[in-house]
Amino acid sequence: CNRASRPSVPYSYFIPSRFPAAHLYISEVKNVLRFIVCAFWVLSLWKAHFNLSIIGNKFLKQIYEH
Repeated sequence: CNRASRPSVPYSYFIPSRFPAAHLYISEVKNVLRFIVCAFWVLSLWKAHFNLSIIGNKFLKQIYEH
């Protein structure tokens, strides 16, 4: 009887204790991924804006030179 009850105790103990931790971990990973994606998006936008400004400056210089 004890052998039958012993395996059920670790399962009932580990699953509730590890599940919230896994949920928190998953949410943390999602937040980190969201932050990384947002950072890359902002960087790409800034890079595109920077490139456009460089191209625009070159274009304006060419217009002014001619």
